[in-house]
Amino acid sequence: MIAALQGCFTGSFTYLSGVLAADDPAVPTPTAAELLARPDLTEILTRRCGPAAVPATRRAAASMWSQYYCGVVGVPVVAAAMLAGRRLPITPDTCRIACDPTGQPCGFRIAADHQLVPAGDPLEVIDSLISDHLLPVFDRLAEAGRISPRLLWCNAASILAWAAGVGAEIRGDATLAARARTRLLDHDRIADGLVNPLKGMLTRRPPDEVQPGEGAFRRKICCLRYQLEGFADCGTLCPLPGRGDCG
Repeated sequence: MIAALQGCFTGSFTYLSGVLAADDPAVPTPTAAELLARPDLTEILTRRCGPAAVPATRRAAASMWSQYYCGVVGVPVVAAAMLAGRRLPITPDTCRIACDPTGQPCGFRIAADHQLVPAGDPLEVIDSLISDHLLPVFDRLAEAGRISPRLLWCNAASILAWAAGVGAEIRGDATLAARARTRLLDHDRIADGLVNPLKGMLTRRPPDEVQPGEGAFRRKICCLRYQLEGFADCGTLCPLPGRGDCG
């Protein structure tokens, strides 16, 4: 574990201690930019279902790949900013992404000599994650995976909103939780003036429908996981069975 982040990954973030690590300079991990520039990126995105799968299944596999990616990159960035007050390297040419043998993202690596700077307002860090990292990354994933950018942003919205909520809960800061939800899901623009691509990607469920332990939001667009074997549905987050908008 990186010293500056020691002890901040608790509760639902405990798993991040196995995701985030200093890179081994003897065997450097590719940067996100290098990974996304690979000519075989489409094969990497769809490796889980294989080359013989029909296009719809391959799109579903690419969608799930993006969710793993957001979990590996987005969640640590949010957790470090909220709980350790540190800003992880965000741009695609500074963060390094490890993948497992199936091609799924599994680790966020930081150059051993990288100095983590103070995060400042964690919500501004999330804005930077969107504008400086996810915008160029999703452009490439949409092209290589042949999937809608709106689907990718809906995937990101569900993961980042969850991460911000968990981080605020661990901090015991209900005000931050409310600010994060509003900023991520309701604001027209993010801090640098760009259109907020997460706006409207999650809708609030009617309060009388929400049972104890259930989430308060529902996705706008189906993540397509129902087309893949071995994946449970999204529970109350899922817009199905209506299947109104599947990206």
